[in-house]
Amino acid sequence: MSRASPRGKRGIMEVQFSWIFILVVGGLILLFFVAMVNSQRDSADTKFSATLARRLQSIMTGVEVSAGTAHEIAIPKTKILVDCNSFSIGKTSRVFKNRILYSPDLIKGRELFTWTVRWSAPFPVTNLVMMTSSDVIYVFVNSSGLPFEEYPQQLYEELPDNITKRIVSRASDLQDIDFSNYYKVKMVFIDDPGSEAAYVTGIPEVDVKAIKIEPQATYGGTMERSYGQIRFYRKRSGSFVLEDAAEPSLPYVGLAMMAGAVFAEGEEMYGCSLAKASSRLDLGILLTMDRASGLRKLLHFANLEPGSPLSGCVYYSLMNLEIMHDNSDLSDLVAFGNAAQELYRQNEVLEEYSCPLIY
Repeated sequence: MSRASPRGKRGIMEVQFSWIFILVVGGLILLFFVAMVNSQRDSADTKFSATLARRLQSIMTGVEVSAGTAHEIAIPKTKILVDCNSFSIGKTSRVFKNRILYSPDLIKGRELFTWTVRWSAPFPVTNLVMMTSSDVIYVFVNSSGLPFEEYPQQLYEELPDNITKRIVSRASDLQDIDFSNYYKVKMVFIDDPGSEAAYVTGIPEVDVKAIKIEPQATYGGTMERSYGQIRFYRKRSGSFVLEDAAEPSLPYVGLAMMAGAVFAEGEEMYGCSLAKASSRLDLGILLTMDRASGLRKLLHFANLEPGSPLSGCVYYSLMNLEIMHDNSDLSDLVAFGNAAQELYRQNEVLEEYSCPLIY
């Protein structure tokens, strides 16, 4: 039997070592290129996120000052995380500062929609911004035989047509909607929710929310000038339950805040925006009081009798503005609503006499 020579063994070992060396170096080169590709991808994603965030922030600044406008923004394969004070796209975040926004906590899908609504109480206060996705559906449930029963239909009609929305009259009508096409569902009631939640299938329960609008009164006879409470619900075990039983409802004043409750992710976001809105409301009251005080001086210089209808309107307007100022956090909604109603009526009287208006 022949034996391999030492030179032959050394040759075999050299070949094996060469292959090992090639594999190690090749692996390192491959890892380098994979890391470089991932780095480039992360860099591209970061740039895209930053660009989209800047664009969205610019659009938000524009829509905030343009009441009554609705916009569509293409957001292919993008997820936007939203809370009361900021939004995030990838690793890029932007702070809202004092902007009042109502939105789901997650925006994704084909398009992002914004809608700006002027908030009045009854004087103009500020603009509220609604934001949502084409893949979020809003379902309005009609009820009959109740006060303010027309509100779901009216609110449905107020929403821009590009918002994904439906209106139904019976729980069974929900069977005609394929909820699996959407990642969030928001239902709007004027009555207590019943069996409707059981018909919402094909979507996780955590993504099914509802509100109940409880109007208390209206000044001027319109939904736009109504005020009341909003109850917030979430789906659990096939039924709607209150999000927070300890604080079952939060106040609203006017159409804009009612719409805000529709678009807000839930009670927490609405409550956060309510605090911002209350601060803006207090500032609006103080500015209106300054105008009313100036108008009172003008009427005094015009030598109008203190008991004249015009002087009385301005005097009582100031009284009602004081009441509204004391309740600008809307903790006593009845007192605020009554004062707002009187202020609205007194401003109408001034308009009838062709006098300068309080607002």
